[in-house]
Amino acid sequence: MNITSLLPYQHFTLSSPLPLEEIKKRLLDNCDPSISLISAPHGVRSLGGKPYGGMVSADGFEIFKVVYQKNLHLPILKGKFESYPGKTAIKVTVQPQLMSLMVFVVATIMIACIVTMPKMFVGFLEVPLYFKVFGSVMVVLAFARTVYAFHVESKSSQQFLANLLEAERLDG
Repeated sequence: MNITSLLPYQHFTLSSPLPLEEIKKRLLDNCDPSISLISAPHGVRSLGGKPYGGMVSADGFEIFKVVYQKNLHLPILKGKFESYPGKTAIKVTVQPQLMSLMVFVVATIMIACIVTMPKMFVGFLEVPLYFKVFGSVMVVLAFARTVYAFHVESKSSQQFLANLLEAERLDG
């Protein structure tokens, strides 16, 4: 098993028979540029009823799913367009929002503090083994939950993008 498969980042390439202008039009039709990435994890509504927020530019896009409730595990899809005769390639990077990583880091620090707390307040007290085991298990479970939630959300966003652009995945 590759250690990078555990990290919540993915890179892949989509190939679409659609021309570049049609791809941009379809993305713009489904993305609300008025929704900022900062407000998205806290739950927002698209006034135009569009399923994604973000921006589409001449050479790429940065989009994220619009949800109505708080969700810190929503992925950000960043893409770069490469136009070829008869097809368009889109190099896509899927990454978690910064908030998701911050929650994991803060949870890890809190659990580490709980595990070491008895030793901090009473110098001669040895930290019991079950505190160490419990803390370690909690850190692993927190990481696993974060990565799993990200991958579930990421998969649905990737499928939406592939269907929208009538594209097939080349690698990744």
